[in-house]
Amino acid sequence: MHFSRSLFFMAMGASMVLARLHGHERRHAHVQHRNAAQLIEERGVGDPVTATIDGKVVTWLDNYSGGSPTKPADYQPPSATTTSNSLPASTSPISSASNGTYSTGFGGRTASTGTGINKKGNCGEPYGSNIILIDNDVADKYDYVIQIVGCPSTKHTVGFWNKIGRDGNLDGWYGDATLNFVVNPGETKTVAVDEDTQGAFGITTGNSLPRDQHGGYDCTWGEFDFCNSDNHNWSGFDVSVIQAQAAGRTPEDLEMCDPAAGVCSCVKQGGSYVSNAYTQSQANQGGIGGNLPAGKVKLVATLCP
Repeated sequence: MHFSRSLFFMAMGASMVLARLHGHERRHAHVQHRNAAQLIEERGVGDPVTATIDGKVVTWLDNYSGGSPTKPADYQPPSATTTSNSLPASTSPISSASNGTYSTGFGGRTASTGTGINKKGNCGEPYGSNIILIDNDVADKYDYVIQIVGCPSTKHTVGFWNKIGRDGNLDGWYGDATLNFVVNPGETKTVAVDEDTQGAFGITTGNSLPRDQHGGYDCTWGEFDFCNSDNHNWSGFDVSVIQAQAAGRTPEDLEMCDPAAGVCSCVKQGGSYVSNAYTQSQANQGGIGGNLPAGKVKLVATLCP
């Protein structure tokens, strides 16, 4: 679903749409199976909105006025050492991968709360410890991994962030990438992601991810949602150039694929070639990208497809 001045709950068929929140422009939330489509009439800004989602009554204030939500002019993301009481308490630290006693290196898991647009998944305890860089040769020991394949001749900077920020709001992309590294020409690096994590990564040929006037990352994004507990442990992914195009930037090329499922999402040639990926004109659509049933997932993200 997405938010505009009206809220639509779309009836879905056999497939499920994953939760992929994207910056100012797109407001996706988890859409599970519905018996019928529901339409809530247009409301004014600040009016309460009440809806029944999968048998549960949910109420919130309609604070969307048709424009882009912004951070205050003096907004600065928390430092890496900042902790927050806004996220739910974590479980015990993870000590083993699914195939044995291998120590994963993840921190604790924050408890998942809420549903739909209000869902807050695992953000790691400490914050960001749910997304880690690992050696390429141990990737098979993890359930959810993204392999980053570098360009033949161009260096890239890559930054990963959680959808939910340290303050418990949907603002993790406002300059708060918790894992940053360089992929040199011809190099491959592997990132492991813990279950029930929703997030994204950005790429650039510069030394740091570019930001818009609000502090949000305005580069090419690779979005992911692994083992979503609110969606029967399904996973999903997509490439998005919405933020880059909104900022007037030429998007970096990126292709994300699940080789086992045979599905890809790709943008290349500076945005002139798009396949199963998000552009600015598709910001309000749902279901683009890969949607994967419960189970292990290994994605391959190629920086120069």
